[in-house]
Amino acid sequence: MVHTDARRWDRIYREVPLNKIPWNEGRPSRDLVALVKNKSFRGPVLDICCGIGTNAIYAAKKGFEAIGIDISEKAIEIAKENSKKAKVDSEAKFVVGDVLMPKFPDKEFGLVFDRGCLHHIHPEDRKGFIGEIKRVLKPKGKYHVTCFSELNDWPDYTFTKELISELFSKDFRILKIGRRTYTEKGSRNKVHFWSALIEKQA
Repeated sequence: MVHTDARRWDRIYREVPLNKIPWNEGRPSRDLVALVKNKSFRGPVLDICCGIGTNAIYAAKKGFEAIGIDISEKAIEIAKENSKKAKVDSEAKFVVGDVLMPKFPDKEFGLVFDRGCLHHIHPEDRKGFIGEIKRVLKPKGKYHVTCFSELNDWPDYTFTKELISELFSKDFRILKIGRRTYTEKGSRNKVHFWSALIEKQA
């Protein structure tokens, strides 16, 4: 991830109305809701590429300490405003930063939540990205990822089940993986994803 990415993402959050941004659903991810309901993890929670903070704020409302990180200064500005409105600004913190170089202590988090971050990591940076996830997770901590699947016609940004398994074959165990399909806002276009819950080994 490079500085041009930061400018690109920041421009989106500054120029596009929030209700027009495709990944901003205005509600927490159903996967995160299910993880909380099923008591599938322990905190604290790290929400990577957190955008305007919806998922981190939800986690905070459910009693978890949560931190959101995003490369866009504008997104983090909005996330902080949203956490204050939700009255969880003491429990949900937000920082501007690059997920390839997160400044968090080792073994800090029980869950790293990734809704759409992995598929924006350049292939040559994936090993380092996964290494950072491993570093910040507690032993037996969970990584939940939602990423573009090969059913989309974007070869540079998509993943097969086999590729996900290969990327996380060392030091991790895939607990659950399945397909997700969403309809883009304002269109009938279908977007296809993999959703996986992955556990760091001790």
